Formats: sequence, C-alpha cells, structure tokens
Amino acid sequence: MMTVTPVYAAVPGLIFVALSIRTISMRRRHRVAVGYGGNA
Repeated sequence: MMTVTPVYAAVPGLIFVALSIRTISMRRRHRVAVGYGGNA
C-alpha cells in the first residue's frame, strides 16, 4: 500500500517539471536570452 506523503511530494514535482519544460521551450521559440527583463 502506498502512503500519502510520496503522492503529495510527486504532484508538485511533476507540475514543476512540466512548467519548466514549457518555459524552456517558449524561451527558445521566442529567442529570449537568459536573464532578459526587457526593462534594462
């Protein structure tokens, strides 16, 4: 039987990974440099 703690740890971890992958792909598509804020 699985305990609840690993599930509560895995769900935010998977969300974080998914959002990171999406952010990286969008930055590459729009050719945004690392640390670019647009207000320099």
